[in-house]
Amino acid sequence: MKKAILIIFTLISTISISQLKIDSVSNRMYIEKVIEVENQTKVEIYNNSLIWFAQTFKNSDEVITAKVEGRIISGNYSEKYTIISSPVSFTHSIELKFKDNKVKVKIYNVNNYLGYPLRQFLLKRNNTKRKMYNKTYIEIEEKLNNLSNSLENSLKNKDEEKW
Repeated sequence: MKKAILIIFTLISTISISQLKIDSVSNRMYIEKVIEVENQTKVEIYNNSLIWFAQTFKNSDEVITAKVEGRIISGNYSEKYTIISSPVSFTHSIELKFKDNKVKVKIYNVNNYLGYPLRQFLLKRNNTKRKMYNKTYIEIEEKLNNLSNSLENSLKNKDEEKW
């Protein structure tokens, strides 16, 4: 019984959910999360993140737009979301900043293919949710969380490959 409770507590504590936030300066929506990775230098985390990009995206070279010291920036990641029963493509920017034992993930600049920010679809001028887009809002939040959780799982499960 104690083992079961410990396992449930561990699972709940490792599932990390970030909420869509609104940048007060740019008025754009974003999601941000700090991932703690034990016993890895920032160089190791950086290299493992590059592996994650290669495994996650069809062409990671097209997705990654800049590799600056201690940072990876992506500007060409595209995802489709359903808006009033129609799939609409949106592009995202992903920025990773590295320190020893942690990485900060920020997914931002979510715009449709015409350049309109996602915020215009989902939120009113006073930044409250539009009821008709609530399902879309939840879908986007889930997909962005799944993306950041995918990176977290990849970085935390980087044991040496066993042959």
